[in-house]
Amino acid sequence: MMSGEWCCLRVLSLMLQIVAAWSVCAGVQVQGRFSVRDRAAGGFWDSDFRRAGIALEVKTESLAGAVGYDVTVRDLTGRDRAVSMKYAIAVPPGKVTWFAHFRRTVTPEEGSKRELGEYYHEGAVGGKFHSKLPIAALAVDGVPYAIGVDNTLPGFYRIGYLPATREFKIEYDFGLATPEKNEAHVRFLVFDFKAEDGLRGALARYRTFFPWAFESRVKKHGALLSFINASAIPNAADFGFRFKEADYEPEKDDAADILTFHYAEPCTWWMPIDEMKGEESVVGGAERQTQLMALGCKLAAAHVATNNPRAIAWRNCCFEGPDGKPIGTVERTAWCNGILWNINSAPGIVGSFTDWKFKIDNADFEARYARPFPQGVDGEFLDSTEMFKTAPLDFCRAHFAAMKTPLVFDAKTFRPAIYKGMIAHEYCRAVSEKVRAKGRFAMANGTPNRWSWNAPFIDVFCWECGWLDKKNGWAWKPTDDDKLLAFRAFIGDKPFSLEMNTDYDRLTHEMVEKFMQHCLLYGFAPTFFSAASSGAKNKTRYFRRPDRYERDRDLFKKYQPLVRLVSEAGWRPVNRLLPLDDQGVYSEQYGARYVVVFNPSTSESRTVKVRPAAELVTGVRVEGTLTIPPESSRLLDFGE
Repeated sequence: MMSGEWCCLRVLSLMLQIVAAWSVCAGVQVQGRFSVRDRAAGGFWDSDFRRAGIALEVKTESLAGAVGYDVTVRDLTGRDRAVSMKYAIAVPPGKVTWFAHFRRTVTPEEGSKRELGEYYHEGAVGGKFHSKLPIAALAVDGVPYAIGVDNTLPGFYRIGYLPATREFKIEYDFGLATPEKNEAHVRFLVFDFKAEDGLRGALARYRTFFPWAFESRVKKHGALLSFINASAIPNAADFGFRFKEADYEPEKDDAADILTFHYAEPCTWWMPIDEMKGEESVVGGAERQTQLMALGCKLAAAHVATNNPRAIAWRNCCFEGPDGKPIGTVERTAWCNGILWNINSAPGIVGSFTDWKFKIDNADFEARYARPFPQGVDGEFLDSTEMFKTAPLDFCRAHFAAMKTPLVFDAKTFRPAIYKGMIAHEYCRAVSEKVRAKGRFAMANGTPNRWSWNAPFIDVFCWECGWLDKKNGWAWKPTDDDKLLAFRAFIGDKPFSLEMNTDYDRLTHEMVEKFMQHCLLYGFAPTFFSAASSGAKNKTRYFRRPDRYERDRDLFKKYQPLVRLVSEAGWRPVNRLLPLDDQGVYSEQYGARYVVVFNPSTSESRTVKVRPAAELVTGVRVEGTLTIPPESSRLLDFGE
């Protein structure tokens, strides 16, 4: 799995000086430049590292058409630091084409100060933005340049292009804390690819460096069933279930060829408060929230006094704010009225009980997997993997040394802290290592959405969505193509379930078919969970409503086998069989013989030219042209 671990061919001693390093793209030697800036002191990128008190060590490896950089930044002053490290390529003169996404290119305005990049705004952390994708790419007069991160050594980074300076760069934000953790270690590479293939070509090339990160360990794919027993659903095989969230009846799931996953949620403790049971659903004013937080701290401390393992893990692992107080929020949800404590689940946290020990590293884990695979529970389900309810930063210094990944810093105060994304990475990676050692699997919900660094260590994915917009009268509103295609791109050939949460009384049979046609394009198994997260009055789960699933059974029987077919065939980043994105439709290739063509228009049919093929959605053969209705997919088989 660690094929991304590069050997060191040469070491550059880089203390106290600006650094130039050479890369090769498309046979053209390009010069990149390292620099480091002290963010608290402000100013420009500093070429005098002695004055900055920073040591920079770079190890490089030359690959075919690529150079890998293994970089360590270390403080020399003995003080806490907030620094940014940048590696920038000086883009030569010529027309720049920025590969903005998998279906879009941009020609930057010469001299523009607007930086181009696929960023997520994390306003409390470092430079406030980080890259959603692990790669970025451009071409200059047809000569390609790409930068990609090694997700075995991630950090808080941005990859982008600045037209004003013609810099193509990767930039990391590091917090350096003395004595706990005064260095940061990351890895990235600069590589070439086929420019005519755009970002897809860059991804295809990137996959060759880390093939293990995109391969599917699960050979049979299918849909997720959440917190409901398949045995309670008549003829459950019609719905294409292959994975189950919750280990209620693993023996029956074994007989039905369903993989059963034990549920856990990293980085949280949902602590109920009895006093809140009768209160209104609204959280209440600031004074009431302060009272409840104080009550929560008192109750948690009382649990610690009784040697409650969950509470001891809270004492050892709870996030701390800048004021040293534990971080939590008052929550009223369908599953808990109380305090949601933010917990550092990193495996390196020490203590008699930690969140890692409470949830994973314990006797219960060993007992779950005592029998040989595939008997019994088949793996760990990691819910809310990107921690949407969790504060971005943990300031607890007792946790700093426990982290294998770099610290970051607060965007306003420049104090070192731990970014929650790095905690999620360390937790996912460690869970993956434990379950894979037992021949089992790791499944995650909600990733890769903002972060790419969890995906290599996860075997099965799901994401909850709501395509009826309550704020706009429950109007039909699918998730945008950029997001869904990025999911597929960075999980590679692994199975993914798209799980619809909405008001099922408003979701029609026709809407369900639209949903399934969208899913077919990306090879995502369509499924349904609960209305509880959508704001609907009826909280009943879809698969506890025979009036819904019996109405839609025919659609599951039709589309789930098609989705499974393409998902198991494996998505190809570059569509060599039938690229049609420039003809008003989307097309994606799976394996060597399948192409899914989707019409994104909501109002008009579109006709495209195609070679003769079997069309598997309608069951007819196409010759010459293919007409696709609005929001519909067609699956072409060229392998006859």
